Amino acid sequence: MAKRDRKYKIEMEMSGNPPQPKPVLKQNGQPIPPDVRIVFNKDRDGMKKVDHYRIRFEMDNPNQTNLRFIRNQADVMWCHIAPTCPNSFCEMPGVFWVDAIDPAGEWIDVINMDMAVQDFHFTLNFADKTNPNPTPADYVPLDPIGGNEDRGGAGSSFQISALTAAGLGVVAGLLAFTAAETFLPGW
Repeated sequence: MAKRDRKYKIEMEMSGNPPQPKPVLKQNGQPIPPDVRIVFNKDRDGMKKVDHYRIRFEMDNPNQTNLRFIRNQADVMWCHIAPTCPNSFCEMPGVFWVDAIDPAGEWIDVINMDMAVQDFHFTLNFADKTNPNPTPADYVPLDPIGGNEDRGGAGSSFQISALTAAGLGVVAGLLAFTAAETFLPGW
């Protein structure tokens, strides 16, 4: 099983009066609006059905806020198939889950198996790093939307080679039969 890496930055922007940190999801320096799906499509990405995505969400904190990812694996990311922003544990075990958390809360790695065509909502949770035991009331959420498109090419290259060899064998057999009919009439 192979993987395809993706990387997203989360910039902590200051907004409001008094200014409060607000997480903004970015890819390649460009903000991703909250209503735009992050699409996972194995065909487009040249992947096989058995492959998976490894997504790194990484802090970009130019304003030096104290916000960091929650260190609790059950609370750092919530995910639901329902069309609303999740506010409880992940409902997609075996499909979309947190694989690793940086001890300093600077990044998390998420695995997406992309096994079915479905949209999902997920929430990444942050809290003040000086709070040793944050509760959900202390969390600062970021709520992106994802879309699995469950495609992907055929199985392994061995399977493709075996199918190609079998196809060539059939073609060679037909050519041999045609040649025999041509050169050995009544055979």
